[in-house]
Amino acid sequence: MGDFMAKEVIKLIDIEMSFADKTLFHTDKLIGHIGEVIGIVGNNGVGKTTLLNIICGNTKSTKGRIICDVLCKKFDQNWFSNNDYTNLNNSAGEQQRDFLYKMLCTKQGCLLLDEPTNFMDIQTRENLIKTIKSYKNGIIIIASHDRYFLKNVVTKIWDIENKEIREYIGTYEDYEKQKELHLLKQQYEKEEYIREKKHLETIILNNKEQRLRLEKNKNTKSFEKPSRLAATKDKSTAVKRIDRTIKNVEKRLESLGEINDIPIVQTIHFPEGNFRELHNKYPIRAELLNLYYEDKQLLKDVSFQFANKLKIAITGKNGSGKSTLIKNILDNHPNIILSKMVKFSVFKQFHFEVSSTKNLINYLQEDSNFSRQDIINLLREIGIDASLLNVPINKLSGGQKTRIELLKVFIKDANVVILDEPTNSLDMISIRALEVLIKNYPGLVIFVSHDMEFVKNCADEIYTIENKTLKRYK
Repeated sequence: MGDFMAKEVIKLIDIEMSFADKTLFHTDKLIGHIGEVIGIVGNNGVGKTTLLNIICGNTKSTKGRIICDVLCKKFDQNWFSNNDYTNLNNSAGEQQRDFLYKMLCTKQGCLLLDEPTNFMDIQTRENLIKTIKSYKNGIIIIASHDRYFLKNVVTKIWDIENKEIREYIGTYEDYEKQKELHLLKQQYEKEEYIREKKHLETIILNNKEQRLRLEKNKNTKSFEKPSRLAATKDKSTAVKRIDRTIKNVEKRLESLGEINDIPIVQTIHFPEGNFRELHNKYPIRAELLNLYYEDKQLLKDVSFQFANKLKIAITGKNGSGKSTLIKNILDNHPNIILSKMVKFSVFKQFHFEVSSTKNLINYLQEDSNFSRQDIINLLREIGIDASLLNVPINKLSGGQKTRIELLKVFIKDANVVILDEPTNSLDMISIRALEVLIKNYPGLVIFVSHDMEFVKNCADEIYTIENKTLKRYK
């Protein structure tokens, strides 16, 4: 933005959004300037899309006002039905790309982009990044979970968490550092809250026990001796004093309120002895593999060998054959040699949309050799509280369902996990949980992804489909 103060074009003042009696989010003040690229981040369901709709005027906030001095245009995954823009000669992905570029070519006004990189291949994403960087005379506001994309374009972050929109100035890396400090502060406050709450509860309990002893002694017959009458009076005074103490401490306890859990996924420990061992060094191999989609050849005379226990990423342009290769591995194509001991566990796009009425623990124990306690330990490590163990799956939040379904894939009676575009529609917490699951899984993991940050964090080897070949990178 240079050394001058860029023009303010969007102001959100005292904004609150509620549905029925439930507050979705609120903010005192947010300002957007010409030349900024603002990233809106937060877990699924916190209101990112709703905030975009409020800014562009599609949704009215419950409270507050918006001042917008520029024309707003919005792109989301429903753009096909909202715009008269179809070209039968291009794929949906190509039309999505062309429509985005057409919006960006205006180079002015406010562009609101909702998950614009979903289903984009790597090259298309890189081209979009370059185009956004050249958008200097307007403002772009993006809701996204794509960390690589955000790292390359944003100048500011609006983070929606615990019903509050918090602003972080700077790049996405700056946001991550500031966020980490904020989480450490929250963790310290949480620990202080737990200590203080326990301390106050102990005071209340001790005083109540003392009160019961005094009441019991007070009711003992005194035979009306003067000394005992005086003692009884003293006990009554003591009981009243204790009641006042209990009441005051209960007020202090009530004033503490509640503090939100801080879901931080750091590591996961898979218990030993629950996996089918693969003794073949290369449990999946291919020799002179040729693959086609209808009349189009995708792979030509390709040979490869996937080593046991590695984490292998398969990348490439849309339509290059990534999902077709995965399908043929699962179908045991004649030119693909599988070890006899291979047993697959598969996660597909939108696989987590479950409606089971079984409780969480029973649902996870299906097709799994893991004990109840092992599953409880793993749930805790991916940020799922033990209080939810007996809650039906269909009553959980979307983010909780996602992490549970991801965990289910990794605890099945299997030794090779296959993931096809697993990060699409996942929020940040679920993506981080998935990364930890992949890195700590004791078997072989093969995953297809366009999310380069995810690939970088998880892959031991990267295979790219290009010009009908499969190239390996370490």
